[in-house]
Amino acid sequence: MKSTINPHTTLSGLRTMAMIGLLVACFCGCESDEPGHIDATDDCVDAGRDGHEGAAGCEEYLAPEAKGILPTGLDEISGIALASYPGVLWMHNDSGSGPLLYAVNIESGALVATMTIDVELAYDWEAMSAGPCATAQSGRCLYIGDIGDGGMREFLGLPPQVLRFAEPDPADGDQTITNVETMPLRYPNATPHNAEALVVDAQGRVFILTKEEGNIFLLFGAPFTASETPVELVSYGEFDVSSMRTVDATKVTAADFDPEQNRLIVRGWTGIIEYILPEHLDLTTLVGIVPRVVPGADELQGETVVYGDGGYYFVSEGEGTPIHFVPCGDTAGL
Repeated sequence: MKSTINPHTTLSGLRTMAMIGLLVACFCGCESDEPGHIDATDDCVDAGRDGHEGAAGCEEYLAPEAKGILPTGLDEISGIALASYPGVLWMHNDSGSGPLLYAVNIESGALVATMTIDVELAYDWEAMSAGPCATAQSGRCLYIGDIGDGGMREFLGLPPQVLRFAEPDPADGDQTITNVETMPLRYPNATPHNAEALVVDAQGRVFILTKEEGNIFLLFGAPFTASETPVELVSYGEFDVSSMRTVDATKVTAADFDPEQNRLIVRGWTGIIEYILPEHLDLTTLVGIVPRVVPGADELQGETVVYGDGGYYFVSEGEGTPIHFVPCGDTAGL
């Protein structure tokens, strides 16, 4: 895709239901159309797998609120991250617009600064996240997933890759970021995958959620490792996202992970779901956690979502689109 921009629910007792075979299903009184699958219903009260209660989060999200309108040129946004500077989101466009990162004012939608990322190739940027740098003492980094267009990548001999660099200060204006680490990726068995979702945990582990047919996504991950050769990813399972309801929504286009609340938010073009992990689990043990549907908006093609300010933000592709914010209706755990 091309861009014209110039460079310069209620939880209601539902706590992430366990899925440990039919034994748990019987215990909760949940029925399923598929063997071994547990449906999330209001009749089942979840205490997390192995009887542990899930981490605190938002009991009930409110309706989305429209914030600032994005300026001309920011019309194919496919990745966002919450800046550590108040009132700012980091964003990048989809493929074709060059290695550019934008700092945007949440309330006004105004462009604050443009960062040029000094890399040899920006083939198909599809996602971004924020997380630790090499060590906890070395500050906060931004991660960009050049991970889209899996089949064509294989044909061209271009491995998917994740970029990492220290978060710049948007108050310093337009900048060129030169100190960029690169982690090329290799999926198990060298099988190519298309992906548009990337999250990072508190340990700096990178996780890729693939974009698949058939109401599923595959989860792969590995610790971020700067390398000149591809780093082998580990498979962490296959996940049913049919609860996102619409056909388009079940193809995963974005995700974010909140390590403090131990929750993962996943979206398609129009639907959004949230996994709330028990405190003793992490993304490597996500299998068995049943998500809940959370509010979205009437968007043309939503490909972003990020936690922040007690709720979450998202933006759709398209000209003159607003930044949406979904606030939390309670203060539990926040």
